Amino acid sequence: MSSLSNGIEMMLKTWAQSGFRNPFESGDESEIEKSINACIHSHSIGAAISALAAGLLPGAGAVVATVISGGVIWKMYFSINSKLGLKLGDATVKTVASAIGANVVQYVIGAILIDVVLSFIPGVNLLATAALGAACYVAVYASAHIYIRLLTNIFKSGKTLDDLTAEEMRSKADEMAKSVNMKEIVEEGKAKFKEAKNSGELKK
Repeated sequence: MSSLSNGIEMMLKTWAQSGFRNPFESGDESEIEKSINACIHSHSIGAAISALAAGLLPGAGAVVATVISGGVIWKMYFSINSKLGLKLGDATVKTVASAIGANVVQYVIGAILIDVVLSFIPGVNLLATAALGAACYVAVYASAHIYIRLLTNIFKSGKTLDDLTAEEMRSKADEMAKSVNMKEIVEEGKAKFKEAKNSGELKK
């Protein structure tokens, strides 16, 4: 089991133990866990596929793909919240996504910068584009990992999302992103991307 799956399992159990609401009213824990895992994977795949397509445009590919990934992240958060029955305003979700994304990008920006530089060199663009696809997959995957841990931390504190302002959520998201073992998360994300690539999912 991946550390992300472990994190989702822990988050669901912590929420159930918080006493605020039973998250399994509309389904059992294992089904919700599978649904969230599938949601994260599909959004990560979507970001990678979009990046691979955008990367075919010399020079502009990396910039376009970065924007695409940014949008995918907060849409993924909305989807996760929906599966859990959590209500969080649009502005707050986007603020959280921005705070987490800003930290995540530090670990994947190298591949994006390489794409910008190498895409101007004939014959090297395809290699750079592949690196960009991996970077965008990892960015979304890592952002999901951190968001799950953020929710777990909030539930453990005995609070609900309604108890926190947008600024408090942003601050907690930033703190969580800086406290995790990003290297470990990124390596796991890279392994998941490789699995998806080998299975042919990126050709959809």
